[in-house]
Amino acid sequence: EQKGWETVKVAGKPVIASRFGAQMIAVDSSSGYVFGGMSQDGIVFNDFWKWSLEIGGDGTAIIQLTELSEKLRNTTNLADYVAGRFGATTNVVSNKLLIIGGIGVRGVLPEKMEILCLDIAELGQNEWSSSIIQTIDAHYESPALRPLLAGHISGTVGSSVIVASGGVVCFSFGTFWNNYIWQICDASVDISEEWKYFQVV
Repeated sequence: EQKGWETVKVAGKPVIASRFGAQMIAVDSSSGYVFGGMSQDGIVFNDFWKWSLEIGGDGTAIIQLTELSEKLRNTTNLADYVAGRFGATTNVVSNKLLIIGGIGVRGVLPEKMEILCLDIAELGQNEWSSSIIQTIDAHYESPALRPLLAGHISGTVGSSVIVASGGVVCFSFGTFWNNYIWQICDASVDISEEWKYFQVV
């Protein structure tokens, strides 16, 4: 039986603001994470939440939201580069949470912070280590082939992530659109950690 859209009850009264352009990802069949995004006033949020979904005895869906922002900040000095993003994409690959691109709470992201990786197994533990976040140093065959990671889309294919489209309009410098589709691979499966690119025809 198809019921269409259903309202989900929220457990407790978590103080989570409305937002758009946030990152929300499921890491299993009933839980995941939501973070970042932008307010209606143009402020980039800098928060990190875990969500868990349960089905009550009467069939009602109930979502539990737990804020982990302070825990993340106390664990690593890279927290702002994870939680404070607008318009990024997030994928699960090889039990890692891969966060790609977007705009940071501090403005344009440094190249080294454009792609970050979080250990999903460690996220589920009570204690986190500073290595829970890793930077991904993707290499390019030419600087001209470096993608502009804003407005893009991405998806997981096996042990790699495909990144397509993206671009921006700047009133000072004009318009730039990505002309390629990229594949970033997991180096742990004996594939070099490089962007592979395919010309869009």
